[in-house]
Amino acid sequence: MRILVPACVFLLGSCFAIGAPAAPAKVGHPSFLSPHSKPVVLNGHYVFVANTPADTVDVIDRETRKIVRRISVGVDPVGLALRPDGLELWVSNHVSDTVSVIDLAKESATRFHVVATIQDIDSR
Repeated sequence: MRILVPACVFLLGSCFAIGAPAAPAKVGHPSFLSPHSKPVVLNGHYVFVANTPADTVDVIDRETRKIVRRISVGVDPVGLALRPDGLELWVSNHVSDTVSVIDLAKESATRFHVVATIQDIDSR
């Protein structure tokens, strides 16, 4: 039994040293393990993704599969909802207890920008 333990420790250590992938780069803040609800939304030529660690919504072009815009929102975005007419994207931010409203209108000067932040503070 004494011989097996050092051998297992040696083998385990060499597995980590040889083929272990590098740790992922740190982005933003540590994950708060917030529950996600619909973190991906499709709208026309774009895919909108809640990038929780970076506190952004990433806009991806469906044809090129590249990020075309990174929109800063509240802390810990976890859910996305598209307004029925497709003109706004609403983002629920778990830690900051806010909802960010992003303009999606094609001809708008504020397209792909947060145009409102909704936060209800109980004044009692």
